[in-house]
Amino acid sequence: MCGILGSILANTSQQTQEREKNWINKGLRLLSHRGPDADGWVADEAVCLGSRRLRIHDLSEKADQPLECREGRFVVVFNGAIFNHLDLRRQLISQGYDFQTSCDTEVVLYALVEWGATALNRFDGMYAIAWYDRKSRHLIIARDKLGIKPLYFHQNSSFTLFASEIKPLLAHPKLKRRLNTSVVPEFLAYQFVSPPDTMFEGIQILPPGHMMSFNLENSYQDKKTSCYWQLDSAKLYDPSATSVEEALEISVKRAWDADRNSGIQLSGGVDSSLITAISNDKFGMSNINTYSVIFDDSKIQYYQPRSEEAYIQRVSDDFGTNSKMFLFDDNQIRSALPEAIWWNEAPLQGPSTCLYMLFARAISEGVKVLLTGEGADDIFLGYFANWDFGLNNEGLFKFFIQKDRLIEMVGSDGLESALSKRLDLIASPRLNGMTPCQKASVVTIETVLHGLLARHDRMFMASSIEGRLPFCTDEILKARFALHDDEIHDGKHGKLILKKIARHYFDHEFVFRKKIGFSAPFGDWCADKQIWRSYIDAINLDWLSSIVDVSPLKEHSKLAESRDKWSMQNLNVAFSVAQLQLMNDIFIESKDPLSNESWKDQIPEIHSGQ
Repeated sequence: MCGILGSILANTSQQTQEREKNWINKGLRLLSHRGPDADGWVADEAVCLGSRRLRIHDLSEKADQPLECREGRFVVVFNGAIFNHLDLRRQLISQGYDFQTSCDTEVVLYALVEWGATALNRFDGMYAIAWYDRKSRHLIIARDKLGIKPLYFHQNSSFTLFASEIKPLLAHPKLKRRLNTSVVPEFLAYQFVSPPDTMFEGIQILPPGHMMSFNLENSYQDKKTSCYWQLDSAKLYDPSATSVEEALEISVKRAWDADRNSGIQLSGGVDSSLITAISNDKFGMSNINTYSVIFDDSKIQYYQPRSEEAYIQRVSDDFGTNSKMFLFDDNQIRSALPEAIWWNEAPLQGPSTCLYMLFARAISEGVKVLLTGEGADDIFLGYFANWDFGLNNEGLFKFFIQKDRLIEMVGSDGLESALSKRLDLIASPRLNGMTPCQKASVVTIETVLHGLLARHDRMFMASSIEGRLPFCTDEILKARFALHDDEIHDGKHGKLILKKIARHYFDHEFVFRKKIGFSAPFGDWCADKQIWRSYIDAINLDWLSSIVDVSPLKEHSKLAESRDKWSMQNLNVAFSVAQLQLMNDIFIESKDPLSNESWKDQIPEIHSGQ
């Protein structure tokens, strides 16, 4: 697990090369949290590649990156984990390749040598890759199929930059920092901006399952972006697919493959509990380290009680785990909002993102690989309890700020802009022939899940933890799309196949209870002057009015302290706008939202030299 970055130049003058080398060094400092164990970079006339490494497989220095083949022709930087790397290694050894390390990075290096870009379809895992052939001057940049690992880029006629995070790109002396106001309606509607857009002008994210290739032997202009993998109708009903239960066991077993301390993020929900049960029952693992976040429900005023501590304890007792639970205090939560936005490089995909960040920091000394249940609900329709799939397509997209309020803030054109990418997705010809249930899975995977995966990566990597997702693998996807609808959804419950498997380990009440989800009592936090109220009160309506109609904010400020003010749509509007303000203050204006926070020492890095 690492952070990678690089640049590709059209102009290879000595001055330009020196500029890029200076930028690489600055960018590596900004990615230090992603890879605290080692760093390095290589460069030729037109290409610079850099990496920060978190050692997970093969902890020796010989596995550090950039990793080159013995004769030096091929070089790779790689962020992620290839779960089937042992199988691929055996295939490559049979083809005559001689490995010098036991890391999956070397498998990536030689797989691309042997199979070219088609190797990407062989990888089951999470990855962002840059692979360079020095002889042919051919460069490939690629991102995994679901988008678990991020890869951002800026491209113009003179150079291309890419990195695992946006901060290194912002630190480049030739890139201007500007808020991308065109995507604000989409953020307000869904709390997330879908690929390829980001919250910054001129910076995009490579969509999942996509690659960029450069043929520099010809010219810098000989480049293209292409899709090497997507969910489509042709992938349904694969007769070679394993059962979901077998696929899950394979995925869980592979997720434990690491040379560092590992554990499970146990929420108390069905998915992480099932990972715990399988690990113990099928693989004989005892005294598993489990880590959990709990709430003090007695303090909650505007939200219903939501802590799942009792269920966490039940799973721990049943399977003998070494359970650690974390309850964060008001002071920790107060400072978490601007810091989480700093790490996320965008407004948050839900307020619980702050809890992920605090949680990761709390466990970082004890664990470096963490298995989580993320993705199960998105792939197996866990969000669609009591759902009528006969609803119109727009019903698949759940608004955070509802349509009437959104129109008031951004107008009808803004609403159309917010909906456009999602409506284009649901109307895509590649979904022709899918049932409504299958389409719902695809839509959720490519919108909601992509945002949750970004949160998962950023908050764990901020504390140098590799999060692994056994539900987000090739094996699971093949098994899911080989199922008939009634094996997943019965009109009342989603995720039926997983609930059926879970019944091998848990009683009916545990498995079929109402879903709570990992959410936060952020109405209480926003209302409390000791927590997040100061961020709400600091909203600059003059600045904001250039982006949205501020009438709903003015109305909110006049409301008496009440549940009406700090719940539902009034809360969602105020919280969303406060995040926009904080993001602009931190990244564009370089203002100081809090004092005595060490993460802010990096803020000048993205503003210097511009």
